[in-house]
Amino acid sequence: MSATAILDLQLKPESVETFHNWLKENLADTRAYEGCQSLVVYSNKEDPTNVIIYEIWDSVEHHQKYVAWREEDGTLATFAENLAAPPSIRYFDHLDI
Repeated sequence: MSATAILDLQLKPESVETFHNWLKENLADTRAYEGCQSLVVYSNKEDPTNVIIYEIWDSVEHHQKYVAWREEDGTLATFAENLAAPPSIRYFDHLDI
């Protein structure tokens, strides 16, 4: 069963545009990573410093392997420089209701 990962980010106000550009440059690798089924980025209409990344992966383990890879290659450090607070990540199962 696939797993949905929701990453909730609070950006530094001065980093919004820089972060959006950074995502444009880096998300192709994420979408191509083994196990990534889809990835969509949302910006809060009332607070543009709040960004949600909605991801569907083959499994939680696939996502965690991806995160470990990004940590090893230094990408997460650059990612974190744009954040005003630690990110929140939650995993969900799809309920076929």
